[in-house]
This record gives sequence, structure tokens and C-alpha cells, in this order.
Amino acid sequence: MLIDHHTHTIPYSFDARQAGFELLEAAAKSHLDGVCLTEHYEKDVSYIAGEEAIFNLDRYARTVRDLKALGGQLGVRVLYGIELGYLPHLDKLYGRLALRYPFDAIIMSLHILDGEDPYSDQAIYLRGRQHVYGRYLDVLAHMVDACPDWDILGHFDYISRYAPWENRKLSFAEQPDRFDHLLRRLVAAGKTLEINTATVRVLRDSGYSKADAWPDPAILSHYRSLGGDRVCLSSDAHDVKTVGKLLREGLDWLGAQSFSHITRIEKRQAVMTSI
Repeated sequence: MLIDHHTHTIPYSFDARQAGFELLEAAAKSHLDGVCLTEHYEKDVSYIAGEEAIFNLDRYARTVRDLKALGGQLGVRVLYGIELGYLPHLDKLYGRLALRYPFDAIIMSLHILDGEDPYSDQAIYLRGRQHVYGRYLDVLAHMVDACPDWDILGHFDYISRYAPWENRKLSFAEQPDRFDHLLRRLVAAGKTLEINTATVRVLRDSGYSKADAWPDPAILSHYRSLGGDRVCLSSDAHDVKTVGKLLREGLDWLGAQSFSHITRIEKRQAVMTSI
């Protein structure tokens, strides 16, 4: 069952460019089995002047209900999710939110590193590659322990998308201890590792080959060696052109990394499907 586990729509995600019905129509055209709606919920963060990047959660729940009905007509399963933007002081708040709403899946992502946004605050990279990448992995590992009530680690390689270096891809060899610590914590906590094809698309657009744009195989190899077997594929689609993008290619790539199953999260439980 091929589920696109990371998607965004208007009016809930500030940077989305597709309505919910457009997402579902695109998913049906791409012959996806389903999508998980994971709107940005970024408490205490503003990307648009004067507007906190959050939304009315009760209204969202009603919208998801309506989209589930439409998905049934189109043959597309709709899962009820959310993407929480991590900040260290939000642990308890997010824990309460996770208990209040019956989400299928919760993605926890790190978009703000030490008060700076890697997308718009290019000054963050002046600290140097080793420092910035290392710090990002350190905070992800802390996030796993400090904020336990979520399911999927969103785009672990997000920090590399907007880096200024020609060779921007994260590699296991340059941060082996930090990757080891992060992946050990992820396995111990029973979380799912997301392979986010938006990063693959960005790297290809910057000159990487089709094969090299996928994450460093050594990262996945080490994850497997630690007992990690939960991986999901996501497009991080913000528009109809990217819904389900590269997911089938991703299945082939995961098979080449010796994964036999893909994971989906439904009713906060991991469900494994053979590749």
C-alpha cells in the first residue's frame, strides 16, 4: 500500500499551493493508495509577518472528515495527520495536543535551528558545515528524547536542502557519532524514519545525479544494523505537481538498501507492507 505520508494544503499550511480536493485528485491520478494530511503547525513561529504558523485544529478536524468522504469516492485513503515544528519549550504543549486529537500520524520536524530558519536565514551556514550539520543532528536526537509523543521523524536531511555548498548532501562518514546517537535513539523510541523526496528533488535540481540525490546509503545501513526497520516515503507535496513524486522510485531505492517493508502509520500504529 503506497501512502504519501507528508502533504500540505491550503488554507492550513502557510506555504501550500493546493486545496485538499486538488491533492486527492492528484493522488488518484498518480494511482496512490492514500495520502496523509500533515499540515504545518509551528507554534511560536511566524513565516508571514504578524501571523503565527498555526491553525484552528477543530476546523482542521472537520475538513479532514470531509476529505475522507471525498477520498472514498476517488479511491484514495485519507489519513489524519499533522506536522509539528519542534522547539525545545513546546514539549508539554505538543504532548497535550497529541492526546486531544485522534491523529493517525504525527510528524515531528525541525525547521528552526537555534532561532534561525535554514531556508531564509543563510547566515546560519557561516558557522561552517561541520558545526551546522552536527548541531542539527544533535537537536534531532534531543527531540526524540524530550518530546516523545509523535510517530515519524520528518526530513532528517532538511538542513542540507538550502546549504550553500556545492556538495551539500549529508553523509554518514562526516558525522558518524552523531548519526549513531540519533539513530539509536530513534530505534529505541520506536519511531519511523521518513525518506522525504523533496530533498531528493532539491539535490537533483542542484546537479546531483538521479542515484546520488537519494540519502547516503551508509545512513540507512547503519540504521538497519541497529535494528531500524521502520521507514516511510513522503513527497512533502505543497502543490499538485509533487504529490506522490518519486515514491515508486523510492520503493526501488529502499529495496536496493535491503529493506523488505515500507511503513505507514495509522491510528498511531506502525503498519508494515512488503515492498
